[in-house]
Amino acid sequence: MKNIKNISLIIFILSGFILFVNQVFSEISTENIVFPELSKSSVYPNIVKQGESILVTVSTVDNSSVNSMQVKIGSYSSTLTYNMVYSNTPDYIDSTGYHFRLYVPTAAQDGIWNIRQVIITDNSGNTKIYEHGMTNLSVYFKIGSIATTGLTTCSTFNYSDWSECSSTYTQQREIIEANPYFCVYGNSELLLRACTNNTTTSQYCEYVYSDWSVCQPIGTSATLGTKTRTVISKSPENCIGIPQTSETCTLTNSTCTYYY
Repeated sequence: MKNIKNISLIIFILSGFILFVNQVFSEISTENIVFPELSKSSVYPNIVKQGESILVTVSTVDNSSVNSMQVKIGSYSSTLTYNMVYSNTPDYIDSTGYHFRLYVPTAAQDGIWNIRQVIITDNSGNTKIYEHGMTNLSVYFKIGSIATTGLTTCSTFNYSDWSECSSTYTQQREIIEANPYFCVYGNSELLLRACTNNTTTSQYCEYVYSDWSVCQPIGTSATLGTKTRTVISKSPENCIGIPQTSETCTLTNSTCTYYY
């Protein structure tokens, strides 16, 4: 009886210790989460009509740990909010950030609008919501008719990265931000340029293959089979073609009996 009590006491102590360790590690793992912090957001153009589009750019301190992102815009003078962009749908990503092409609803009211929320989820499934007015999220833009009276011409611009050289030997980039705020377009630098490092090619690939596998029967056939191989390498770089990794073959071993 005494032994049973001792065993029960030991189990009770061990259970308490396990719960304590789990709690400690849970707190440590939560504290050590390195979340992709919002570093900058911008809108271009910052004056737009209903039915037209704006380019919203959001960047984080560490873009590599971002799994998905959602952007909401809202009216500064009312509670109207539009869920303009859904997770994993940026138009493109480059070193300047995540770029979302948003079409302003035709029903959007005239006035000053802002980026209401940026919702970021990291690769571990942790989610953080940045609200307008927080650090690096105080971006406004105007929806409505564009009257140039009293507006300043845009004097400085920030750009996205240049795209890869296309098959027509051109590269393009977009304006992602202009200053001062609520300015009219003005003269930016080139958004399209010629390039010579085109990587497209019409040269066909030369493949190095592994050995063919043993001929395997197809269905219930006693004579017809298929064999496969893998591509070890191909050349030159950026070549075109479809490797032949399988072909039909004849089963030479007629003494085998297959059961299905």
